[in-house]
Amino acid sequence: MGEGVPETNNSANGPIVDASALFSGFLEFVATFVPLLACLIVAIWFIFFSSGRHKAEVKRVQREEAKINIRKKIYHRLRYVENDHIVFDPESSEEVPAEREAIAALITRLANQSSEKPV
Repeated sequence: MGEGVPETNNSANGPIVDASALFSGFLEFVATFVPLLACLIVAIWFIFFSSGRHKAEVKRVQREEAKINIRKKIYHRLRYVENDHIVFDPESSEEVPAEREAIAALITRLANQSSEKPV
């Protein structure tokens, strides 16, 4: 036998040496095969499945942008009445106390009402 190669049949450690050589070969195979397989799976996923998700995300962002624009329009038309310390919406004739939470609730309520109306 060559130097540095353990003999497997003439000692009590023979099966252990065989198992470690087999395990070493298996690890080498896995270390080569798994990264290649992972790259292949990622490439297939991007080619076939990512476009639908991208389209759905674009639609979601467009809906959110439309909601933000509606809220901005509502915010800009609100009027503050200093004598009564209220915020008034001239289009809907609704009023709330001039407090942050109440104003936010009013804007949300009016935005939901305007998004439910047919255009």
